[in-house]
Amino acid sequence: MQYPGWLQSHRDQISREEYARYERQHQLMQSIVQEFETEQSTDSDDVKRQRFERVLDIMQQMQSLGHPPKELIGELVSLQSETHSCFVRPYWPAGHSGGKICRIDKGGQWN
Repeated sequence: MQYPGWLQSHRDQISREEYARYERQHQLMQSIVQEFETEQSTDSDDVKRQRFERVLDIMQQMQSLGHPPKELIGELVSLQSETHSCFVRPYWPAGHSGGKICRIDKGGQWN
């Protein structure tokens, strides 16, 4: 089940505060996906560093919101560094079979 579907089907089963928190988590996950989608092999080190900093900021925001709904955790991928972690749904453009998921190494580089 995807996050938007979960939100829709559980809207009446959770508090308004929980719904707002989960909705914000979903928005932040979308922001992380957008950051990954903009990555180009020709990006300069400065562009990569700026992207890394934006993703870390989003991850900190995610962490402050707590865990996603337990029903969705099995469908999500954990992104972690030494001090940050968050969960995002792997996104592959139509027709893409998946493959390597970007990760951040301890030196702050995208892999």
